[in-house]
Order: sequence, then C-alpha cells, then structure tokens
Amino acid sequence: MNFSPTFLGYFQLAYFYHDRGSLSLKGRFVDEMESEYDVQKEERYADKVPSYATIDINLRVNIIKGLYTNF
Repeated sequence: MNFSPTFLGYFQLAYFYHDRGSLSLKGRFVDEMESEYDVQKEERYADKVPSYATIDINLRVNIIKGLYTNF
C-alpha cells in the first residue's frame, strides 16, 4: 500500500528482580512509506517518509506492596 509501511517490527525484553521491581526495553522499527497519490494531478501529496526506529526503557521500583514508581 502507498501510505503504509512495508515492514513493521516490534520487540520487548523484560527483567524482573524479585519483589523489588523490573526493567524493560521496548523497540519499534517502521519501514519507509510513500505518501498518498493524487490521481488527477499524477503526483504525491508529500515526500517519502524514511525508515525509523525507536527504543523505550522503563524502570519500575516497588516501594511497598501495592505502591511503586516508574522512570
């Protein structure tokens, strides 16, 4: 499809350390995309969007049972 990436990739890693909390890493890859095509003008509305990747890190610390904080 024109305005849909050819490939989407996701991953998630998590490490839980006892009752003290967890550390997780999430990633996403989005392949390049073409913009929508105008048939009457025979041109695209915008430039091609390049591929990109993002990585998120989350640290969760349990303070007491039922109470925690995220970073």
